[in-house]
Amino acid sequence: MSSLISLNRFSSVLTNSVSILSQRLDTEVKGTPVILYNNETFEANALADIRVDDWKEYEVLNQKGKPVASQTVVDKDNKPHLIFDANVPSTGAAVYSIQPTKNIFRPIKPDIHHDLENTVYRLTVNAQGDVTSIVDKRNGKELVARGKALGLVVFDDCESYAWPAWEIQKKTIDKEPVGIKDNVKIQRIENGTLRKSLRIEKTYGDSKFVQYIRLYEGAQADRIDFSNEVDWHSLNALLKMNFPLNIDNDKATYDLGLGSIQRGNNTNTAFEVYAHEWTDLTDRSGDYGITIMNDSKYGWDKPGNNTLRLSLLYSPKANRGYTYQERQDFGHHEFTFTLTGHIGQLNKSTAVQQSKLLNSPLKAFWSPKHKGNLGHEYSFVSCDNPNVTVQALKKA
Repeated sequence: MSSLISLNRFSSVLTNSVSILSQRLDTEVKGTPVILYNNETFEANALADIRVDDWKEYEVLNQKGKPVASQTVVDKDNKPHLIFDANVPSTGAAVYSIQPTKNIFRPIKPDIHHDLENTVYRLTVNAQGDVTSIVDKRNGKELVARGKALGLVVFDDCESYAWPAWEIQKKTIDKEPVGIKDNVKIQRIENGTLRKSLRIEKTYGDSKFVQYIRLYEGAQADRIDFSNEVDWHSLNALLKMNFPLNIDNDKATYDLGLGSIQRGNNTNTAFEVYAHEWTDLTDRSGDYGITIMNDSKYGWDKPGNNTLRLSLLYSPKANRGYTYQERQDFGHHEFTFTLTGHIGQLNKSTAVQQSKLLNSPLKAFWSPKHKGNLGHEYSFVSCDNPNVTVQALKKA
């Protein structure tokens, strides 16, 4: 409850702060003004998302009055949203113009589809909804290990009697995990100019999973998002995302928030390790690597040179006074992890910026029209060195 109260108060602080800033911005634009706010201390090139009232297609103009790519989409509550390419200065805001066109938006009829493709990737899933192939079209690189698949898996022997709330024993993850393959339903639900999506449903016992795999064009073309909605009701179970990659290295790089660390494969004393917003596995040749980002999950293990596994939900087998913890993760969960390939060595500053945009996306606010002395965009602080991040800004 305290977390919800804090989030609500921080949301109010942000909204009020942007409202004060917006009064100084020039919002006299062609259509309805929308203010985009970038919380990060680097220029953000990303997709913006805002709720709209009409089931129409829209014209979007940036802060310079130039048209940008946009797409009307539908959220899980069947409400229309508008996503569009945006560029917003560091720790600042920009004024965009949104205007409905005469074209009516009609969502595509969901159809059975096992592949997605954009300008960067070609992706294929199998009948179980697991990803069997991702080809980086920039160099023809296959990202998935031969004969393997990226997908959700369950470890079903999770005994932990001493510290069940947080302890994962090595014998649990040394066992072969169980694939999730019951009641699978695969549909393509989006095939637009900016976003293409598969919706994959499946079950494991009493637990239900919906995973959206999304490819983008424009600013996020090098991202593959896996957005998950899970109703978790499985006892004695550990849910992980398994990433068997066509990469060979006994060392992976893990984000620590203010730095990073390299760690090796699982050992008897280091087998469930921490990373903050991203983890990277780059081939020992240095030719190619894959960065995996997340928005709320921090436990990893690495059973071999080509595999990373991200811990998602955990309901341990406990005893005595800890039996209530056997249902500790029961309920509804929503979380996203993202995969991006990079040609050549890991660029840590790029990984940091990409993960920040996943965790702190652009915020969009409707605004009335008025004049303002700050123009159509404003930045509070910037840094011309990508290897430096500004962590705090305090008025003297």
